[in-house]
Amino acid sequence: MSLGLKLYGHWVSQPARSVLWLLHLNNKQIGADFEFKKVEPMNGDTRKSEFTTLFPTAKSPAIHEPDNNDFKLAEGSAIMQYLCDKNEWENWYPSSDLQSRARVNEYLSSHHTTSRRCTLKIFHPVMMSIMKGKKAEPLDYKALAATSEKEANRFSKTWLQNGPFVNGFEKPTIADLFAYTEFAQLPQMDVLERYEDDKVNEWMNRMKDLPHHNDMHRSLLKLTALKRKMGV
Repeated sequence: MSLGLKLYGHWVSQPARSVLWLLHLNNKQIGADFEFKKVEPMNGDTRKSEFTTLFPTAKSPAIHEPDNNDFKLAEGSAIMQYLCDKNEWENWYPSSDLQSRARVNEYLSSHHTTSRRCTLKIFHPVMMSIMKGKKAEPLDYKALAATSEKEANRFSKTWLQNGPFVNGFEKPTIADLFAYTEFAQLPQMDVLERYEDDKVNEWMNRMKDLPHHNDMHRSLLKLTALKRKMGV
């Protein structure tokens, strides 16, 4: 069944990559079942009237289904929940077991005040340094790595103690997709080589084995190559 939707986002965006990964994992191909429309938040695309008319929150990723009651929705976790419910992707977002679904929701509800700090505190400074180039102040990578380890340790103790995936599940859920894009970007961007916490590294290795992993992170690796070339 065709989703018949338009997905607005950017390949470097952590939530957008999570949504894109979910779609690819469920055999949806760009250009076939949905249209990917690139937006550049840092260039002000999400504040332009043509975007805010569709999405008043001015947030991406966002989806639009013109043929489905003109449905519009922003926020990565809400989009993934909706897509799983609509398409019955039970293995990614359980619906038959209320307590299992609540466990996934527990992580998703905490994300912006926990794992999302990896982007706010660490990834954003690196991005700004790349954008400023030679004009940027040198980054303290030792301090950034220490902050990374702190967030990873907190994540491990809170979410990885009872099983191989977030909150004790035996298989990954949308909670894992959402968390992975946050933590994986730090070694990908040379902030650190690997995490000190073994549980985090083992979880990341399991996530790397999922189909389409490399495709979903290709743009980030290109950004890293640019960062190395610039020497920032």
